[in-house]
Amino acid sequence: MVISGVGYSRPKCIRGGRVFQIPCFHTVSKLRMNIMTLQVHSIDVNCATGVNITLNGVAQVKINGVDKGNLNLACQHFLDMKEDEMTEILTRTMEGHQRSIISTMSVEEVFRDRIKFAERVHEVASIDLMKMGIQIVSYTLSSVKTSNGYLEALGKPATALVIRDARIGEANCTRDSDIATAQANEEKDKAVYASNKAIESQQNVRDLVVEENKKEINRVKAIANNATRLATAQMNQSLVHERMAIELIEKKGEARVMDQELKLQDKFLTSDIKIQAETDKYIKETEAEASKIKDIYEAEAEAQKIQMVGDAKAEAIQAKAQAEAKALQLKANAYEQYGKAALVGEVIKTLPKMACEVAQPLMAMEKVTLISSGNGHVGVHKMVKEVMTIMNEVPHGVDSITGINLKAEIQKVMAR
Repeated sequence: MVISGVGYSRPKCIRGGRVFQIPCFHTVSKLRMNIMTLQVHSIDVNCATGVNITLNGVAQVKINGVDKGNLNLACQHFLDMKEDEMTEILTRTMEGHQRSIISTMSVEEVFRDRIKFAERVHEVASIDLMKMGIQIVSYTLSSVKTSNGYLEALGKPATALVIRDARIGEANCTRDSDIATAQANEEKDKAVYASNKAIESQQNVRDLVVEENKKEINRVKAIANNATRLATAQMNQSLVHERMAIELIEKKGEARVMDQELKLQDKFLTSDIKIQAETDKYIKETEAEASKIKDIYEAEAEAQKIQMVGDAKAEAIQAKAQAEAKALQLKANAYEQYGKAALVGEVIKTLPKMACEVAQPLMAMEKVTLISSGNGHVGVHKMVKEVMTIMNEVPHGVDSITGINLKAEIQKVMAR
């Protein structure tokens, strides 16, 4: 506030206080000291290169109340003036300085270095505004435009470069993505090939082991069969030898009998009765002895035959038992190596036999009469379906007996 009148040799300035006023003797004028915002527009101003340019700036100004001299200047110029009037004067002043700075710079300099432009406007305008007691708090350039599309044309090369770099980057990314995808597919193919190769190798090893087991089983069976045939041949040979020995003994006995008969005939010439009696006695004794010897030899031969047959059977049984034990050991080793997969394979091998056994009663039937209710199949298809229904219960039976889920194990084996 500025008060003047009676009692004041010169006007007195009071900032933010109060005064005592006597009407008609004192006059009180007011001056606002708050910050004012100026919108500075410069439309179609020729720059240093002759291009029309439109600039919009924003300035924040206020009365410099710190310095008493500047405050007096402001009071001289703006006392009792409305804020709109003040901003109008200050805006026109700022616009004139803004135009003058535009004329000294090119469009490129203004557009690319706005800070430099703002500093020059602030520096030039501050001198004149300070003469009016006004202080520029801040000035910024808000927008730069050209009516003839100069700035747009100026930015097209940079835009084209950005678009070019973006397309190049996109192409590089696409290329890298395709390369990575191809490498991933290659790695996947390698992994699949290695997996298939490993599976095939394991299958080959399994087949070789199975064939070796079969070969060993067949060899053991052949050895057992040869041992059985050898034992039988040896037994037959021993029986032949015994039979020949018995025949030899019989022939020796017959020779003795003939010899005794000749002697008896000689004695018969001397004494028929005595010779006849002695001859009969001797013949009976000889026959008894021969029969006894024959029975003894036959009993010994039979006992030896029985013993040899028993020994041969025992050896055959032992060889067969050893072969079966070795076969069972080989199967156990195979089961231990392949686990449930081998057991499942054995169970699968028996399925056709079980199906044959299930269908056996149907094969023995001479006549079958089928009655249809009109729904579903009829004929052989229905009989086959019945057989398959029975076979479908087999896995449940295997699960109940062995605790193995046959269907699940078959699916695991097939998945390998």
